[in-house]
Amino acid sequence: MSTIDHGTDRPTHNGWGICEGCGAFVDPAELDERGTCTRCQAAPPSTNQTSQTNAKGAAPVLRPGVLYFAHDRIVCATIRCAGSCALFTGVTTGGAVLSPVTDDDATQWQTYGLGPMTCECTALTYAE
Repeated sequence: MSTIDHGTDRPTHNGWGICEGCGAFVDPAELDERGTCTRCQAAPPSTNQTSQTNAKGAAPVLRPGVLYFAHDRIVCATIRCAGSCALFTGVTTGGAVLSPVTDDDATQWQTYGLGPMTCECTALTYAE
């Protein structure tokens, strides 16, 4: 069961913390203030997962600061929100292809009276 540790506002899974750098499940005590595990913290900057590459050196296909539609979800370009598969391939594990939110999408969203368009992790809100 995934939950949010409200003391740190970080996601957890069955008591395990989730690293923001590599997406690994780790002891929550291993995470620093940025939410990265001790392996990511110890890695040199050129190979550090938080420097926007995965363990195989592939760069993410999602752009930071952009909201994406993932079937019936709105996500941003973080492992915590989009997931590692979507971040590095542009496709969710369920097969949904992510597409960037456009100005027209945001305008239409406002007509529905649903409030601001925000990603699932609430880190990013669409601004005109």
